[in-house]
Amino acid sequence: MKAAFPQHTVFTGKEDDSRILELDVKGGFLSPAKKLKISYRERATPSFNLDTVDCPVSRQMTGMFNYVASLPASNERVQSMLLQKIKTINAEFSFNVEPKLTGDFSKLLLRLTDDYDAFLFATVPKGRTQEQKFPDKDLNFIMDTEGKCGDVNLKVSIDTQYFDKNIAVTPEIQTRKDNTEALLRSKGIKINAHLPYTESEAETQLRTREEVIDRLYALTVITAKAEAVEPERLEGFVVEHRVTGLSPEEQRIYDERKPAEQDMINSMWRYESLNVMVWALGLIPELKYPSEVIDVPAVLDIVIGQSRDALESKAVLRSKTEILNELDKIYRMNWACVDARLHNQAPSGELNPSVVYERHYSLNWLTCYADAEWDEVTTDT
Repeated sequence: MKAAFPQHTVFTGKEDDSRILELDVKGGFLSPAKKLKISYRERATPSFNLDTVDCPVSRQMTGMFNYVASLPASNERVQSMLLQKIKTINAEFSFNVEPKLTGDFSKLLLRLTDDYDAFLFATVPKGRTQEQKFPDKDLNFIMDTEGKCGDVNLKVSIDTQYFDKNIAVTPEIQTRKDNTEALLRSKGIKINAHLPYTESEAETQLRTREEVIDRLYALTVITAKAEAVEPERLEGFVVEHRVTGLSPEEQRIYDERKPAEQDMINSMWRYESLNVMVWALGLIPELKYPSEVIDVPAVLDIVIGQSRDALESKAVLRSKTEILNELDKIYRMNWACVDARLHNQAPSGELNPSVVYERHYSLNWLTCYADAEWDEVTTDT
């Protein structure tokens, strides 16, 4: 505020549980007086979710989450992104202007939303009435209180200080990291030596064998949908193989007669995730180096070339050691891919970023990363 209004005095204070900034701009012959008041407060327990509701801000965010979740959204993807964003909120400020938002006040608001990676809940004029809506930090329309959604990709970030666990460095996890970095060096892959350790076996909970089998068949169905397999044939497979584990997002795509092109592309990449499930169940010997896409017919032959009962009789979930070794490798490979993208470079080591991403996603799900269900898995690096 002082930088935006260097000629004016900024008043500070407290009001209930909030800190207050106020500014009065005197009017001129042709301009009215203006007033700005910003109140700011933070969560008592910073977090990336709403599991702990212990203060006014977390209660406010919980109420907002439940309210947004209840709206009849015109675009469930956008609604889901907004809900995820709400869960990560650790600070809240109100921005009140009299008589209206103009000029330098607008610039200050945009500076704040950008610095805080914020979204807004704003009341805006609409003819003779007013409406409430959620804009993003660039004032792009996200959603209104009627459920209408804009076409946006809302960024959801989690500060690592709230998210990362303090992991004790044991010989197990140190050896795993050392082995991974030795492999990366042998492949010419860029290494970030400061990346956190992955969890130990004692701290890791794996999905059950039954959950992995269900996920394997769900991925088979969603990739078949992307291949435009005839509905009757696909429905027959679902019944014959007792497929009941589709995620909400997968169910939405499966139910649509003609899914959107991007949904089809995303679903096609799930062949890579399917391959991870086949490996995790011990049905193939190894996960090959992620420079090329998998041999789809070979993987599908394992899944659809036998009954579910036959597959289940052969499926043995791999050990935590095997799965965590693969996770540590792909986690550090994914960092290299992200770093290359940020610098407009090709990934080192001839890595295929899409293959790496799908494998990281799948291994995070297998190890219950952040306790996220399939649609909410993240691939943090």
